[in-house]
Amino acid sequence: MYERVRAGATQLISSGSRSSRSAFPEAEDVTGLGREKTFERVRAAVGSRAGNIAGQMDRFARSMAVDDLVAVPDGGTRELLCGKIVGEYEHRSDPPVAHFHNVRQVSWLGRRDRDLLPDRVLFTLGSLLTVYEPAHQDILREFIVCGAVEVSSEVEEGTESGDPELLPDQTAADQEARNAELVAKRIAALGPYETQDLAAGVLHALGYETEVAPPGADGGIDIRACRDPLFLHPPVLKVQVKARPGTKTSPDEIRQLNGLLDRTHERGVFLATGGFTAPAAAEADRMQIQTWDLGRLVELYLDTYARLESSIADLVPLRQIWVLDGAPER
Repeated sequence: MYERVRAGATQLISSGSRSSRSAFPEAEDVTGLGREKTFERVRAAVGSRAGNIAGQMDRFARSMAVDDLVAVPDGGTRELLCGKIVGEYEHRSDPPVAHFHNVRQVSWLGRRDRDLLPDRVLFTLGSLLTVYEPAHQDILREFIVCGAVEVSSEVEEGTESGDPELLPDQTAADQEARNAELVAKRIAALGPYETQDLAAGVLHALGYETEVAPPGADGGIDIRACRDPLFLHPPVLKVQVKARPGTKTSPDEIRQLNGLLDRTHERGVFLATGGFTAPAAAEADRMQIQTWDLGRLVELYLDTYARLESSIADLVPLRQIWVLDGAPER
C-alpha cells in the first residue's frame, strides 16, 4: 500500500534518469538535519524567503518516504509524470542534472492525462509550491497507479485530505494558480477552430488587428496580426495554431513556419497546446519564433479577459471575485 501522494512543479526529472530532484541550492546538504536546523541553515542563506524554501526542502528530505507516490506536471503539456519513491534523500556533489544536488530515486510508472481527473481534484494540483501533499489522496493514488479513476458522487463530495496548509483558502496567489489549472483544462478541451479564434481574440485584446484563416487549407498560417489595421506597417505576425494537448510540436513544424516568414517585415508565433519538444523549443529560439504553450495561452487569456470580445470570452467564461490577499490569520 502506498502511503502518500506527493506533487510538485520541478522536483522530478525526465523518466529516463530514474531520479527525483529538488533544486533549492540554498539548503545545501540537509542529511540528518531536523526541521529546525534546516530552517536555520536556509534562513542564514536567503533571509525572508527561508520559510517557503526550508519548508519544501524539509518535506523533500524528511516527510517524503520510500513507497510514496509522486506526480509532477510535464511543462507545457496536460500530462503528469507519475512514479514511486524507491530511495532515501541524497545530496550529490556530482548531480545527475546540473544544479540539482538534492535527489530522491524514483521508479517511474508512466504518464497520465491530468484532465481525466474531476475538477474538484484537479483544482488541488494548482499549488504554487514545488513540493506539497495535495488533497483527495485516495483518488490520486488510484489515478497514478491505474491511469484512470471512477468518480462517484460520494467521492466527488467527499472530505478533503492532504496538507491543511494547502487548502483553497490559502492565499490569493495560490488560489489564482489553482483556478488557472481549471482554465487550462477548459482551453485544452476546445476544438482547433475555437482555439484559433481564442488566440486571435487574445491578440486583438493586446492591440492587434487580426485576420483568421477560414476552415480548410490555410497554407500553414492560421492567424495574421498587425498593429496597423491596414497591415501596411510592419511587423506582421504570422501565427500557427496546433490544438493538440497530447502531442508536442516537433522541430520540423517550427522549420515549416520559419519557411513561411519574410524576415524583412514578418515575425512568427507558434501556439501549441501540447507544448514543444526540447529540440523544437531550441529551434524556435534559434529562429526567433515566439512559442506559446498552453500555460502561456492561459496567462494571456486571464490577463486580457476584461478586454475580450464577448464571443471570445464565452468560449471559457470567467467571473471575477474578490479574495483576501495574503495568508489567512490564524
